[in-house]
Amino acid sequence: MRSLALAVVLLSLTASCTAPEPLPTISSLRFGTETRPVAIGTRGVEVDGPIDVTLAIGPTPSLVLEANDNLLPRITSETRDGVLHLDMRGWTMGVTRLKATLTLPQAQMISVRGVGNIDATGFAGGPLDIVISGAGHVRVAGMAERLTVTVSGVGGVNADALAVQDATVMTSGAGNVKLQVARTLGVTHSGIGSVVYRGTPQVTASGNGIGEVRAARS
Repeated sequence: MRSLALAVVLLSLTASCTAPEPLPTISSLRFGTETRPVAIGTRGVEVDGPIDVTLAIGPTPSLVLEANDNLLPRITSETRDGVLHLDMRGWTMGVTRLKATLTLPQAQMISVRGVGNIDATGFAGGPLDIVISGAGHVRVAGMAERLTVTVSGVGGVNADALAVQDATVMTSGAGNVKLQVARTLGVTHSGIGSVVYRGTPQVTASGNGIGEVRAARS
């Protein structure tokens, strides 16, 4: 009897260790929208997943999601330490459309992990940090006093329409950065990504990358 009980325990352990991964969700062909609250004091956004975000600076924080209706419940939105985190739980199959329209009174940090994209407009001063890891892209427009960009992987930043006084750029991998700088630009680069700037800043570049650091061609 003791041997039989031991065999049952071992069999159940083996089954639990070899249990298949959950099947992916097949996206429906119906689309829906959902409005969610955004915590007061939220000052940044981080996207971790295949979500395209449109960010605008405005007086009242708000978030509207648009997606396949059976995927909306799987999009998570949570503010931690002043940053709104958007993510997609699990795997999906089929044609997906995952979009978020976000309004914040101020945005000091934008981050993309994975393949998401952020299109941000309306900046009117202050500091801004942009962080990309993976294949995501960020486009920003407006004005900022200081811009800090960190790019790893193949993602890119287009800040050509963001007028900044001072900028610091750190790149690794194949990501490219475009920006507009008036006063100072510091670049630390490794890999093959390029940094192209408009304006006449004082430029300091260091690193062992083979990517270009150069002024934009007129």
